[in-house]
Amino acid sequence: MDSEWQRREAEATEQLRLHTNPQTGQNLLSVAQVATRLSLTKQKVYKMIQTGQLPAIDVNAQRGRKTLLRIRESDLPQ
Repeated sequence: MDSEWQRREAEATEQLRLHTNPQTGQNLLSVAQVATRLSLTKQKVYKMIQTGQLPAIDVNAQRGRKTLLRIRESDLPQ
């Protein structure tokens, strides 16, 4: 029973880490969330990141894991 609780707590903590910038407390959005908010495809959002039109953060960069991009909510075009 305790291990199930600990597993869920660890998952919740990881989700919070992936969606919040630890230095600023700002919301970090996934590419899919940005695409929905801007009424674009995910491919278009990736292209905007690649061309520098939209700044993104790799939240897994220091962990040596697969790239996981997040975009600051405040960086979205108005």
